[in-house]
Amino acid sequence: MRRLLVLLCVFMLSATPAQAQGDRVLFDVTTIVLPDSPINICIRLDGGTAALTTRLVKAEGATMPDGRPRVSEFPVDVGLYAYRGRSDAPGLSTTATLAEAVSITPVEAGVYCLYVVNRAAPPAGANPNFWGQWVAVKLTHAGP
Repeated sequence: MRRLLVLLCVFMLSATPAQAQGDRVLFDVTTIVLPDSPINICIRLDGGTAALTTRLVKAEGATMPDGRPRVSEFPVDVGLYAYRGRSDAPGLSTTATLAEAVSITPVEAGVYCLYVVNRAAPPAGANPNFWGQWVAVKLTHAGP
């Protein structure tokens, strides 16, 4: 169900009007990512440039299982890679932080996959919902 919801969001967001300078927003979402539940979305891109903007979103009022306030955010890896591991195709990978960051890479025409992974390591048997991390992710594409 979660995967269907994410794919529906991607479809809706891909219809977003073009931004200035010919950039197209392909994916723009703020979502919670649970440990051991990565998000993977594959899309076809024309040649050009892909830009990935990431930022952790502070979990205001979040608590840990014992009721203590959560004092830090959890690491979330975000990246873009060529489908089926084409080693000759460029890609990118970053760890999101509270500060917005933009990573840019040239892309060749083909299928690329976007991934979002929460690297928190809850103790065995713990409820993973307490280790969820909000992250904002935007993928844009500009033609050659």
